[in-house]
Amino acid sequence: MKKIALFCMMCMLMAASTLAAHAQGESKDYFIGQWLVKIQDLPVDIEEMTVDVTRVDGKLKVNLSADGQQIEVEQVTEREKSITFYFNGNGFDVDMTLVKKNQNEVTGDMLSQFDLTGKRITKAAKGGKGKKK
Repeated sequence: MKKIALFCMMCMLMAASTLAAHAQGESKDYFIGQWLVKIQDLPVDIEEMTVDVTRVDGKLKVNLSADGQQIEVEQVTEREKSITFYFNGNGFDVDMTLVKKNQNEVTGDMLSQFDLTGKRITKAAKGGKGKKK
């Protein structure tokens, strides 16, 4: 009986370690992809930004665009459940933080003053944008 209990305990530990390793792998690449980010109460006319996150040589790279303009991102900081990136907007140093909410949504802030929400842009959403009936 002790052997069966020990065997069951070992199986549970192996399953738990496998799940933990899988969860860590998911969180590392969670932000990879394109996001449509909406910034609330911003005093300029920009309300939406597209954030395109890729991984190059093991480091995150962010391409940011708003109103058809590309914005150069100077630095990206990656944490377990968030990323923060830094750029220059209208002559000001700006930081934007995206925080994982669920599989396809983020929350966060810009300059620690303006709340933001974002949704992952999926292939289905990209393909459906330009079609008219």
